Amino acid sequence: MANHPSQVVVGKDLPSDSRALSLAIQGKTIFARILPEDKFNILKALKHSEVTAMTGDGVNDVPALVNANVGIAMGSGSDIAKDAGGIILLNDNFATIVKAIAEGRKIFDNIRRMIFYLLSTSLGEVLTMIGALLFGLPLPVTAIQILWINLVTETAMVLPLGLEPEEDGYMKRPPRRPKDPLLNKILISRVIIIALTMAVITLVIVAILNHQGQSSGYIQTVAFMALIAAQWMNAFNARSENKSSFSRIKKINHGLAIGFSIALAFQVLVMFGPLGPMLGIQDVPIATLAISSGAMALSILAVSEIHKWLARLLIQGNSKQKLVN
Repeated sequence: MANHPSQVVVGKDLPSDSRALSLAIQGKTIFARILPEDKFNILKALKHSEVTAMTGDGVNDVPALVNANVGIAMGSGSDIAKDAGGIILLNDNFATIVKAIAEGRKIFDNIRRMIFYLLSTSLGEVLTMIGALLFGLPLPVTAIQILWINLVTETAMVLPLGLEPEEDGYMKRPPRRPKDPLLNKILISRVIIIALTMAVITLVIVAILNHQGQSSGYIQTVAFMALIAAQWMNAFNARSENKSSFSRIKKINHGLAIGFSIALAFQVLVMFGPLGPMLGIQDVPIATLAISSGAMALSILAVSEIHKWLARLLIQGNSKQKLVN
């Protein structure tokens, strides 16, 4: 809303030159007595620096509806306006637009969480196997153990991430550029760093146990449990993109809690129950499993928290730089 006359511009005062128009509309929030052609030109100028949306219901709004990044036609409007708009607001209530944006941002964030989780854990498994072959170590896990990790543990953890509650301040973020990639450079770098951490910790565990003369089945049992612990911790890390994972503890994701309970129950049946022989699990002291799995989980958590802290510093620095410019 405008709270000063300088934020209002009248159609007859708008310059015809596009570059001059871009400068003239900066800081303006109300455009009065404008023609359909003016709407089109204003949106065209705004699209150079902003993500635009246009609401309209008549024939004269069609050019602007088409030109905007998002054209929103009123449900009670003309048919040609509805055809031109990308979205039809059936109840003609502008508050619904805000609710739709909020829901869209929540869904988009959760898709990013799921993709981040799947990419980082899968890449970690791949790097672990490649590293073992390169360094001449015993294979950390068998084929059936990898299938168990991917089909049982990942499925139980990744699906609930799509039900994650929204983060604080998510509606205060500026809109994404339409051509921005699904995963930004920060998330891609975090995927690589977490995957490398998974691989390094697993290979260190394998190397230590191999040096102690343990059998391949014993080594694979310990490494298998360590990779499972990495998956669990990574799901906890994925709940927040740039804020500390501990900031999400108060917002309970009931789906994730249920998924973790299911994964934990099946893992107990594998490690200490009747499913163990099917996956080649051998008897290993609980202390060994606890130390190896704990080292893996703490390493994943520490690396993720440090990366998020650095990401926050980078984002704050970029924001300050934009304000200076």
